[in-house]
Amino acid sequence: MAAVLVLAVAGVFIAFRTVQRLESTRIKLEFERAANDRVRAVRADLDSYVNDLYAMSAFYRASYEVTREEFSEFARPLHARHRGLRAFNWAPRVRQEERASYEARVREEFPDFHVIELTADGKLTSAGSRPEYYPVDYIEPLEGNDPARGFDLGSEPRARTALVAARDSGSPSIAGPFQLIGEELEQSGYLAILPRYAGRESPTSLAARRETFVGIIVAVLQITDALRGAIEGLPPAPISVEVADRGHVVAAYRTVSPEDAPQLMTLRRSGALDYSVADSVPFGDRDLSIVCRPTLEFIGLHASPLPWIVLGGGSFLVLALTFYFASLRHEIRERLRADKALRESERRYRVLVEHAPEAVVVYDVDQGRFVDVNENAVRLFKRPREQLLRMNLVDVSPTLQPDGRSSASIMRGLVDETLGGGAPVAPWLHRDSAGTDLPCEIRLVRLPPLDKALIRGSIIDVSERRQAELRQLMMARELDHRVKNNLAEVLALAEQTGMSSRTVEEFRETFSGRVRAMARTHEALAARHWKGVPLLEVVELTLSPYDVTPDDRIVRSGAAVMLGPSASSALCMTLHELAANAAKYGALAVAGGRVDLTWRRIEDGSLKLDWRESGGPPVARPEREGFGTRLVQGVVSHELGGTATIDFHVTGVCCQIVVPPEHLDDAGGDA
Repeated sequence: MAAVLVLAVAGVFIAFRTVQRLESTRIKLEFERAANDRVRAVRADLDSYVNDLYAMSAFYRASYEVTREEFSEFARPLHARHRGLRAFNWAPRVRQEERASYEARVREEFPDFHVIELTADGKLTSAGSRPEYYPVDYIEPLEGNDPARGFDLGSEPRARTALVAARDSGSPSIAGPFQLIGEELEQSGYLAILPRYAGRESPTSLAARRETFVGIIVAVLQITDALRGAIEGLPPAPISVEVADRGHVVAAYRTVSPEDAPQLMTLRRSGALDYSVADSVPFGDRDLSIVCRPTLEFIGLHASPLPWIVLGGGSFLVLALTFYFASLRHEIRERLRADKALRESERRYRVLVEHAPEAVVVYDVDQGRFVDVNENAVRLFKRPREQLLRMNLVDVSPTLQPDGRSSASIMRGLVDETLGGGAPVAPWLHRDSAGTDLPCEIRLVRLPPLDKALIRGSIIDVSERRQAELRQLMMARELDHRVKNNLAEVLALAEQTGMSSRTVEEFRETFSGRVRAMARTHEALAARHWKGVPLLEVVELTLSPYDVTPDDRIVRSGAAVMLGPSASSALCMTLHELAANAAKYGALAVAGGRVDLTWRRIEDGSLKLDWRESGGPPVARPEREGFGTRLVQGVVSHELGGTATIDFHVTGVCCQIVVPPEHLDDAGGDA
């Protein structure tokens, strides 16, 4: 009897522990379902902010001129849809010389208007002088946002960084988090910025975008309110949700109270509450992290007293436990199957209906043909949809694959593996209607219901990927070579500048100027993937810091020439030395001085540049050759195999530079 009793008690205890684990699994599944609903809701809400920005942009492109009333009328219904949207703004690009006329024009409607910025202590004041401004002009709604009118978004460093990124990319950029103007509550704010260009067509090049850039459309977002608005539309569930930006929490919903923290920590240590749902939510050009955790209230709402009933019921309840275990396991299995079917259905919907980037086909094994294809499959195979629906994967492939095996036999093996529950991924050679072979990657997966032999095939054209991998390898090698060369050049500059400088301040000024010249060239080369830079762009990058007066003191002229990477870096350093010397001792050191820089291609294909100074102080040949002179001659001679001749005429310094043709790109460049 004792043995039977021990066995009974042991069986009850084992059953109790088993039910506890199953309850934990069930609660976890309930939590993950509710948490994933919240993640999807936040993602959809943030997507809608960006989509509304695009709607505003389309409205601008469709209108010759958008008035303040038209802006408000269009933005008002968009604003009403979002709880977290503080306002829609329009901020034009105003150059420094246009500021006075712009302020006068706006004051006709708003007498107190002027361009403003924040001081270091957080107060609004008139904006200081800078090359250009981005003042908030149109605001919807105006109520509660009037203090922001005239605020120069370009005066805030984070907003300025996002503004420049949006201008150059033509895509939305996110600034923040920071405290919004006029916002009393401590919650993080964001600016979603979309650039606006002149004309109805979007510019395709960086230079065109910068040239036609006229302003920005801004959605001002309070992230905490946005989080609440997204979640409170769902069925209520006591789940803690946190949104983080680059590791810092910027918004929280139903955070854990201090009273619950010790009990939650105990549950996590015991393994009963060691789960959460974390995901990345895209917002413009930024990814926000969202983490969902269960609360004690959630556990209490979903917990069941059944384990304790089993523990106290003895041997009689062991039978009930067996029934419960079987039913609960069946329920979990069915729920997992239903969740999997839902995910597969959503994935199929996104791929086929929302125009996924890859070609997608659905193959019916029993019928031996496609029963569905998306538009990308039509474009990939260059066949009409009706024709594809009478074909299969073998029909759009060559007879043999690159390894010499039959396409039909390989495909039979892949189909059998898929029907057996596998999800094979394989390289594949397809052929379009024109007879062109297409290197691809195919991914096969079986679709529900399981009583039908349906297989979804995702086909990715990897031609560009292979070319991109090759370009990336070449760029990595070029970058490694460039970094080594740049470090060697910086060390040489530091050593030689130190030897030729009389004071620490002179060393700092001279050395930093030379390093900045190298950095500007490096940025220009990186922007063009190390394929060279137009000569005019090198000239502008190097000489613009020395030509800041209204009259053109540095006159440039010459035909369009594209420089190779070595010539771009060498000429930038050479022109910097000449300009720095002219600004310190020569023609640019006095008001009436002038520099003429001309260039042309000569008979043997070389590039000849002439630097001539005039109107400056009288020039005398130095008693000894300085480092700047040696640098100009050495860079052109040693790095390019060219020549650099410097003449010290009384009327001004003249320098003639010849760059061999192997450092030039005959494809040309921007004039």
